[in-house]
Amino acid sequence: MGKIENRLAELGYELPAVMVSKLTYVNAVRTGNFVYTAGHIPEAAQRVALALLATLKNELGELDHIKRVAKRTGFINCVDTFTDQASVINGASDTVVDIFGNKGKHARSGLGINALPFNAAVEIEAIVEIDEDTPVVL
Repeated sequence: MGKIENRLAELGYELPAVMVSKLTYVNAVRTGNFVYTAGHIPEAAQRVALALLATLKNELGELDHIKRVAKRTGFINCVDTFTDQASVINGASDTVVDIFGNKGKHARSGLGINALPFNAAVEIEAIVEIDEDTPVVL
C-alpha cells in the first residue's frame, strides 16, 4: 500500500468500487502526464471525491503516481435561487486536501444546474497531473 492509500486509511476513508459505465464513455482518459476523469455522481460531494480516487487508482494502479490535483469541476443539481454552490463542492475539495496535502490544492469551478444524470445531487470531474514514469495499467 502506498503513502496516499495509507493516508486514506488513517483518515478513515474507504474507496468505493469503481463504477462501470454502461454508456459510451470511459471513466478516465490518460494523455501524457494528465488524467481526465468523467463526471462522477454518487450522493454527496465527499463520496464523489472518493469515487474519483477509486477511478484514478484503477487507472494508475497506485495513487502515489498523482503529482498534483490540477482542476475539479463540480455541478450541483439545484434551483435557480440557490447560490451556495461553493459550499457544496467544499466537501470534495476538503477531502482531497486532507488526503494529498498541498498537492491536493486545486483550481475549481462549482456550477448550479437544473438537472443531472440519474437525478444525482452532485457531479464532479477532475484533472490530475501524474508522474512521467507512471506505468500504463491495462
